[in-house]
Amino acid sequence: FVQSEGYVLWNVEWRTTSIEVLRTRLGLVFFSDSGATWSNTHEISYVASLGFGVRWMIPQLGTEVRALDVGFPLDPSRWQALGNSSNRLPLPVI
Repeated sequence: FVQSEGYVLWNVEWRTTSIEVLRTRLGLVFFSDSGATWSNTHEISYVASLGFGVRWMIPQLGTEVRALDVGFPLDPSRWQALGNSSNRLPLPVI
């Protein structure tokens, strides 16, 4: 018996041109992240999200770009209940 397992991940993003703000560089990014896992014993599990983020570079601290992203799951089964109601929202993941 050979157990076959695997995964695939992909990301598509669009970045704006950065602008200078108080001697730092700021930019925005919009993205879609997706992935799937599978094995012989389980069905394919697929997850997708859409989101946006900020890219911030401080030249005085080096060339490293700092990132803060917020993603929202597209699958309604992963949405969170709103209080005691039956309403569900795609709460963000940071």
